[in-house]
Amino acid sequence: MVNEISNEFTIVSDNEDQLQDIYNKYFKNKSIDYCKIKSVNESLIRAWLYSSNIPLIELPQKILQDYNQVWIKNEWNCETGRCGICVGGYKSKTYFPYKVFDYDDLCIEEGNMYLNTAKRQKII
Repeated sequence: MVNEISNEFTIVSDNEDQLQDIYNKYFKNKSIDYCKIKSVNESLIRAWLYSSNIPLIELPQKILQDYNQVWIKNEWNCETGRCGICVGGYKSKTYFPYKVFDYDDLCIEEGNMYLNTAKRQKII
């Protein structure tokens, strides 16, 4: 069974040329089913990239190897409830080592179960 994984990328840089190159190489003209651009400007790229079964952990590493003036965060979640975050790079001329964290969250069915509980009480 294929598990769809949503990878929400945030990439920032003070180097407009590097950011433009990253956008052209990894995000521009990608299939709408694979990549949805949320926002782009001279210092930021925000995009959702979709993958099957495996989060896009190696893509941020590759970008950081090729571009030395960017900071990347990828928050990913799987429909099974497995989630994580990859973060690292250069931000405000300070280097932050690339780190990967993962954890269990609610899967889609669990989230729906809690939202649709018949005996909900008004808390607020």
